[in-house]
Amino acid sequence: MEDLAKLLRDHGLKATRLRLMILKILMGSRKSFSVPELGSRFRYQEDRVTIYRVLGDFHSHGLIERFVDIDGIGRYIYHPECSALHPHFRCRNCGTVQGLPELPESYMATMRDCLVEDAVLLFSGTCNDCLRRASDKAINRVP
Repeated sequence: MEDLAKLLRDHGLKATRLRLMILKILMGSRKSFSVPELGSRFRYQEDRVTIYRVLGDFHSHGLIERFVDIDGIGRYIYHPECSALHPHFRCRNCGTVQGLPELPESYMATMRDCLVEDAVLLFSGTCNDCLRRASDKAINRVP
């Protein structure tokens, strides 16, 4: 937990109990989480508004990423290796999220004189692992 506390301090955030717990959940998974999903992890004992505030602080301090999924739900994920604007792929079966390569320079050059405040860059479908598992199940069912 001390490493998590240092990470929070390095991003200009105080290491509170709830911040540490939420960061541990986000860092321990390749999945993204909505606020209700995080609330269920705490058995709804933590105030939903406080969870929103923590996630907002994490996002505004560059600690996590936020994106809106294909259903319009805000989701949060920890991607330490991601720093530039880039799309994501979210598996509808297992929920894993994968950061995709940065947008081509030609895209960024077109927007150089603009103030981009939000971007929704999400691909949704079935990941390779889930496709492989489904294929293996189908093969095992054939007599």
